[in-house]
Amino acid sequence: EELLRRFLAEDLTDLNRYEGTFALAVWDARKQQGWAVNDQTSMLNLYYGEYDGGLYVSTNAISLARALGLGLDPYGVQELLARNYAGVLAPTTMFAGLRRVDIGEHVRYRAGTLSRGKHWHWYEPEASYGSIREAADTAAAVVVDRVARYATSASSVLCDLTGGLDSRLVASAACA
Repeated sequence: EELLRRFLAEDLTDLNRYEGTFALAVWDARKQQGWAVNDQTSMLNLYYGEYDGGLYVSTNAISLARALGLGLDPYGVQELLARNYAGVLAPTTMFAGLRRVDIGEHVRYRAGTLSRGKHWHWYEPEASYGSIREAADTAAAVVVDRVARYATSASSVLCDLTGGLDSRLVASAACA
């Protein structure tokens, strides 16, 4: 709710502090303005297209393309095939006239004008470490801190662990 209020108030300052996975679409009927927002990891896909004087947003590209009667974009299909069906990188999609909200990006639609901006930026300059051990210890400390913060929340925490190295890191931190 706090994030929604900030967008309705057009307060884009300090959005870096929001952690977690989210994709948000907001329409303010009074101001005739809408927002589409993605988190800093872009785990949830959020697609948008500008048609008939409006902004259309969905988490499913195929459904949105079908509803708007869009055809395939040859460049998007070529990228999908070149990446061996691993997906198409944002903002490209497989459909002409459809784009994907990129990592930490927001899309604003107001008075028939679409604009895009970044609300997420790196937290600090890239660090330099003297050894792999030092880098690993720093990464582990960050993960343990994040897991501990989520563990103290009032609600259950759900993790989608795939068995990869990052999943093992999160599982290890949860046991720490």
